[in-house]
Amino acid sequence: MVQEVRVKNETAVLDTDKVYSGMENPDKEEGPARKALGLPVKKQLIFYKDKRDAGSAVKVTRYRILKMHAAEENWYTVEVTLEDGTGIRIHSAYLAEMQRPGFVEDMAAQMA
Repeated sequence: MVQEVRVKNETAVLDTDKVYSGMENPDKEEGPARKALGLPVKKQLIFYKDKRDAGSAVKVTRYRILKMHAAEENWYTVEVTLEDGTGIRIHSAYLAEMQRPGFVEDMAAQMA
């Protein structure tokens, strides 16, 4: 499935058949896709195995969009492959949230 998403002045073409890199400085085609998913464009993507522990961070080596959902806003189910080979399905907004600098501290405070 292919979906065009408008992000500011760009159009991103998202494709469920494409595998994207989770690595730092991905190719130019991936930048708009990352923006459409709310992910940082030039940073290494990470996943926290324990959302309250910064030491549980694992690099995302690649990801792909499994499902594209549309309601009032578009949202996506993403499958990430971690550096240790683990595959995880996650909501794109939650993966984007994990990329924020204060994510672990916020999660620890919420669960205290």
